[in-house]
Amino acid sequence: MATEKIQSVTKTDRKKNEKRPNKYNPTINSKPKVHVYTDTSSSSEDSQIMGHQEHARVRLRDGSISSSTSTTYSGTSITSSLTKFRGDFEDLKCKMIIFGESLNLCNCIAEDFNNKLSIMEKRLEILEKKHRLHRNESNYSAIIQKNKKLSNKTLQDAKKLQMCGTEEEMREVAARICRNYLYGAWKTVDPEQLDFRKMSGGLSNFLYYVALPDDLTKLGRYKGRENSPESEKKPMARVSSFNFEEPRRVLLRIYGQVHGERAMDAIVTESVIFTLLSERRLGPKLYGVFSGGRIEEFIPARPLVNKELGEPAISMKIAEKMAAIHSMDVPLSKGANWLWKTTGKWWKTTKEERWPNLHGKTEEEKRILKILKAVDFDKEIEWLKKLTATVESPIVFCHNDMQEGNILYLEDSVTNSEEEEFAPFSDAKDKEGRSSNFEAIFDESNNSDDRVSYTSDNGEPRLVLIDFEYCAYNYRAFDIANHFQEWAYEYTNTEFPFYFENQDNVPSLEQKEIFIKEYLKHSHANLDKEPPTIDDINQLFTEVEAFELASHLFWCLWTTNSSTSQIPFGYWQYAMSRYDRYRQLKQEVIKKDKMGLPQKRKICEVDI
Repeated sequence: MATEKIQSVTKTDRKKNEKRPNKYNPTINSKPKVHVYTDTSSSSEDSQIMGHQEHARVRLRDGSISSSTSTTYSGTSITSSLTKFRGDFEDLKCKMIIFGESLNLCNCIAEDFNNKLSIMEKRLEILEKKHRLHRNESNYSAIIQKNKKLSNKTLQDAKKLQMCGTEEEMREVAARICRNYLYGAWKTVDPEQLDFRKMSGGLSNFLYYVALPDDLTKLGRYKGRENSPESEKKPMARVSSFNFEEPRRVLLRIYGQVHGERAMDAIVTESVIFTLLSERRLGPKLYGVFSGGRIEEFIPARPLVNKELGEPAISMKIAEKMAAIHSMDVPLSKGANWLWKTTGKWWKTTKEERWPNLHGKTEEEKRILKILKAVDFDKEIEWLKKLTATVESPIVFCHNDMQEGNILYLEDSVTNSEEEEFAPFSDAKDKEGRSSNFEAIFDESNNSDDRVSYTSDNGEPRLVLIDFEYCAYNYRAFDIANHFQEWAYEYTNTEFPFYFENQDNVPSLEQKEIFIKEYLKHSHANLDKEPPTIDDINQLFTEVEAFELASHLFWCLWTTNSSTSQIPFGYWQYAMSRYDRYRQLKQEVIKKDKMGLPQKRKICEVDI
């Protein structure tokens, strides 16, 4: 009966439980709920525990079952259920860990895809941009055509400057070139406002001085260089706030007529070297290069005059400068063939192109042409090669045209301030008619941007070497010998033949000694060598004596090669003068060789 009663009570309770909702059976008489996760084993275990507890309460109420038995039965069931619950909990924990790791992996994969998507998006933008440019065929061609038009226009302007039209025409052309290649106030300045002067012309170059007006405020406002980063980032500046990088005055160089094959290669080589020296702050700044010329920094100075070459202080400073040039390492061919290759090239052009078409305009020219055409220059060049090979002169980077017109004397105190003044230009010319050619190699002690003084602290002259048109690796003795022979020629004559010759100005042995000793002293110091010995000095004397002949033959053939130039110069008179001097020195060498005579004088201990 007790059992039936318990079962009846249990059934009654179950019916009541089925009728009312509870946390163990949420689906009864309740609205459906959404569950993210449901563990059926946990719900079953909860129902089982409730059942055990219900049985225990019924038994205790009827007294048919003892207290100890109920406790034992209930403790065993709870332990078993706890163990099972703990196992299910650990299992769920493991699943959550796995789920978390999977989620992290998914996040990593998602991030990777996002990065790839970003890259692909950028590439897509680039491709779309290229596609738009490609679709619009006129873009690239328009840019190319614009640059071609600018280059052709500049070349035409350069030719106009070569033709030397009216001052108004040349001023307009010079202003247009500066406007295209410079920036700042140069973009808006009116040609009439520019300070424009034509420098002394030459056989190779035309030089023009171009400067902005003193009062820049009249020019109004201006922008930076077109399409430059500065023009995009910086606001428009006032003219009064002058940009340091903006030159106030420049030297406009227009290349003259070029002759012979590979003549343009020489111009390109000179421009490259000029650029290197400019970047190394050894020379003036280069502001622009264009077809037919370039724009350079203007340096106020004057070239030396011929009589100054013999002054001991200046001669020693020239020797020091030459030693510095000879110690330079320049990225050019370092072979020993430049002298003979250039001489042979000029002779070939003269023989094949000049001689057949030249008959002389005057009786003097006819006489000179008759003498020169009778010379077997091929034989002379071969003989000279053998002679110079015997002295074994070292190969160094040479200037190859160090005469007074290519050496500037910096005598006035100059700064970079806007109020600075400059000395008037000298009318002195070099052998190519060039006045102050400001392709300057500054004194190595002057490394600042401001040039405070052109004399050193101890009063020594401050000199600047210029014009590297003929620079190349060559025999050191040629550079020195050529400098000595140039003492006899002065290019300041304003009348035909536009030069003076005075062989009495050729340096004496004592003057040569001063130069050679100073040269070797600095040359050895630059190369970290021991001070020069007597043998070193005598060896260089021997080298120079042989290469004096090479200097005269070299410039003789240069003149015959350049004889078709329209720029006035006494080409044939100069060529004849150089050849006569070559022949005289050759006869002296042959005479000494036959008689077994040494050079004119040996340096002894007392001279050191």
